[in-house]
Amino acid sequence: VFTSDATEGVVMYPSSVIFTHQNWNISQPVFIKGMYDDQIDGDKAYNISFSYVTEGTPGAQKKSNDPSFSRYHFKYPIQSVELINYDSMSNTANGTSNGLVVVLAPDSLDYTTEAGGVVELLLTLQAQPNWLAETVVFNVFTSDATEGVVMYPSSVIFTHQNWNISQPVFIKGMYDDQIDGDKAYNISFSYVTEGTPGAQKKSNDPSFSRYHFKYPIQSVELINYDSMSNTANGTSNGLVVVLAPDSLDYTTEAGGVVELLLTLQAQPNWLAETVVFNVFTSDAT
Repeated sequence: VFTSDATEGVVMYPSSVIFTHQNWNISQPVFIKGMYDDQIDGDKAYNISFSYVTEGTPGAQKKSNDPSFSRYHFKYPIQSVELINYDSMSNTANGTSNGLVVVLAPDSLDYTTEAGGVVELLLTLQAQPNWLAETVVFNVFTSDATEGVVMYPSSVIFTHQNWNISQPVFIKGMYDDQIDGDKAYNISFSYVTEGTPGAQKKSNDPSFSRYHFKYPIQSVELINYDSMSNTANGTSNGLVVVLAPDSLDYTTEAGGVVELLLTLQAQPNWLAETVVFNVFTSDAT
């Protein structure tokens, strides 16, 4: 028994299968293992092949050890089974029977802002954890803490009781005093594995791993809107400033007064009780 590509799949055991008059109709198992690499090279096909073994007498021409499998120069053909080794570095959960589902909360923004806009993500599993595992854990982290951070929680734990109940994760945009434009960043979810000291790490839920296959890190891309631009980019609310209908549109050194009227574009978010703006002049003289 042999493989066509040992970088994708190998024969664990046995390397050969022996049939006798007693066991010819009893199934003989052969175990094939997928191989891991750290390249995003896609799903790869390979063959597991079975080559009939012949024997011969020293000095004589080789002949089949079973005439039913050979006639003169005819060789029993190599038989093959095609398998696919699913890529563990892709963005999909290929090769696993369970996976993480990440969606935006119905009342959440789909972006953050440097003013501190918050995004709420909801996490569930595709299916109940395997009975061999008590919990399934994902760590949550950001690709750029200068643009957006994970407020809470830093990890999400699923059990047999809550696997299909949405677990919220809150992301907050970060402020800087630079006019650097709107910036994209990722919030990622890394499946947590456990292992025995001295042994290779293994999944704590076999539904999320197969041998060297690693459940891929999943990411959600968000945008942190720049607060230093001249417009209220990326916000769903804003301050509206207009001149009062009966007001001057200028002041005078004699003490002329201007009246400005302020409103908001929309009702404040339910997460906030008040919205406050300080008022100041650029030149008090």
